[in-house]
Amino acid sequence: MQTSQSAPSTALLVVDLQEWIVDLSLVPRTGAEIVHECARLVAACAAAGIPVIPVRYLREDGADGGEDAPENRLVPQISPAAAKVLITKNGLDAFEGTAADGRGLEDILRNDYGADSLIIAGIATPHGVGVTAISAVQRGFHAAVISDATGAGSDEEHEAALAKMKSEGVVVLTAAAVSLS
Repeated sequence: MQTSQSAPSTALLVVDLQEWIVDLSLVPRTGAEIVHECARLVAACAAAGIPVIPVRYLREDGADGGEDAPENRLVPQISPAAAKVLITKNGLDAFEGTAADGRGLEDILRNDYGADSLIIAGIATPHGVGVTAISAVQRGFHAAVISDATGAGSDEEHEAALAKMKSEGVVVLTAAAVSLS
């Protein structure tokens, strides 16, 4: 079965694909494999006119070196230059983050893009991806997490996070099951 997500009511969130996070030990996919699949999703969404919103994590106290620290940069395959907005968060939930203009993710999704559906991929399944997906559903969005474009510290953690998301109303799909039209 293919699930169709269409523009303009859909947006892609690509979560925490920063150098230091991608370099973590992840399963069932490595950081490099997750980046590869996310880059394919970004290209497909961009071609279909679906907005792509990268999300990054920075420590609020700046102890991680801040936004200019090399390890905090998004990987080159997920360049924020291709996106109109970059969300920076200090915790797990992208909905608690803001863009450079101080506006929150929900405001941007609803008012700039008219989005009511989200495709979510990135790192890590139980953290930035899972928390954001559940928060999206709680805020009235339809949310789909791409299971082969995320990973966790262990297989058990990954599978438990996917199960929790499903129980909260998040749709879990593989990239092959997403039809962008």
